[in-house]
Amino acid sequence: MPKEMIAQKTINGTYGEIWFNGLKLANCKSFQVKATGEYQEMDIAGKAGKAQKFLGYSLAGTMTLTKIDSTIASMVLPFWKKGENPTFTIVGKLADPSAYGAERISLSGVTVDEVTLLDFEQKNVKDEEVPFKAEEYDLLDLIV
Repeated sequence: MPKEMIAQKTINGTYGEIWFNGLKLANCKSFQVKATGEYQEMDIAGKAGKAQKFLGYSLAGTMTLTKIDSTIASMVLPFWKKGENPTFTIVGKLADPSAYGAERISLSGVTVDEVTLLDFEQKNVKDEEVPFKAEEYDLLDLIV
C-alpha cells in the first residue's frame, strides 16, 4: 500500500553511501544503477499487437565521485594493462533518518567501463564519472 506523501518523509540523497569492494567511498557524490529488461518481440496469430518474451535483464550504472584520489584507477588499470578485467562488488545504501525506511542493494560481478586517467580545470573541483555494469543484484532492504 502506498505511503502517505509527507514532505519530511521524502528521501534525501545526502544519506546515500557506497562500498566498492568493501571500501567505503566517502567521496561518492551520486550513484545510480538500473535494471533493463531484455525482450524478443513476437507475433501471435490473430493479434495485431506485438507480444514480448522476457529473455533476461542487464544492469548498468554510474558512480560520480568527487576527485580526491586515484582509488578506482589503482583498482582497475593495472589489470587492464595485463589484458585482464577485474570484477568487484558494490553495496549501496540510502538511509535518510526521517524517511519511512532505508533501501540497500548489493551488486556482484561489477565491471568498470571507463577510467579517467587525468582531468583538471583551473579553479574547479573535479568529479570523476565511473560507469559500470554488473551481473547480478540482491535487494537487501526495501521501503515498503
